[in-house]
Amino acid sequence: MRPISHILFRLQGISLKWKIMIPFLLFSFVGTVVLAYIGLGSQQELIRQEEKKEILNFYRLFLTRISHRGEQALSMATIIAGDPRAQSCLANRDGDSLLANMTPLYQRLREDFGIQQLHFHVPPGKSFLRVHQPELSGEMISKGHHGRHEERPGDRHL
Repeated sequence: MRPISHILFRLQGISLKWKIMIPFLLFSFVGTVVLAYIGLGSQQELIRQEEKKEILNFYRLFLTRISHRGEQALSMATIIAGDPRAQSCLANRDGDSLLANMTPLYQRLREDFGIQQLHFHVPPGKSFLRVHQPELSGEMISKGHHGRHEERPGDRHL
């Protein structure tokens, strides 16, 4: 008890000016801290919302680019599948002639459009020719079928 009575005795000795100023300064400090905390919290929420918008925009851009790449691949596959030389080489399973015919096309597609692969498949899920890496051709590429591939309605062979 002695320390508390000592503090009260010292407070009685403070001038009126300080007795008014101390609570005012204390409440001002507490109010400033509370307002700063509220302001920072709302700023962080705004930042999170803007980051979420940007991430969604990048996601949409990513999906658009994937879609365009898919359309590009389908267009190229359709054009190459319509080439009579490619049709003849695939029908006769003549990989050397197909490689000779497709290598200049692949090189131009790689240089002009950044195409990384040109790959021909034959049923039942077998890699016939990888123009970009001809030494790797011939393996089964159907995942989960272990060398057995059944035709499904709607399968398209180009």
